[in-house]
Amino acid sequence: MDKTKGSIAICSSRCLGIITEELLDEYGEQYNYKFQHAMNGGEILIEELGYFPDGLDVKKKTVIEIDERHHFRNGCLREKDIVRQREIEKLGYKFIRIKLEKQHG
Repeated sequence: MDKTKGSIAICSSRCLGIITEELLDEYGEQYNYKFQHAMNGGEILIEELGYFPDGLDVKKKTVIEIDERHHFRNGCLREKDIVRQREIEKLGYKFIRIKLEKQHG
């Protein structure tokens, strides 16, 4: 963790990869979100859960997750990801999930 902004911590050392972060920016532009992520200021920690989402729009209290191949087992989203989404939504966040169809790297 690199720095703290109020009650949210920011981490700039993690990186999803340029392709994924471009998707976050494109989605944000298209749907009027300002997601903060590893390449534009650092991922933001949801302290109550000890979790860094792929992107977070603090003003709109919206989390976005890009699901790469490792988020799935036998074509189904892994239970831990489903549980984490529910926990985030219980905290009052809107949750957006995007399945990355094409794997890079």
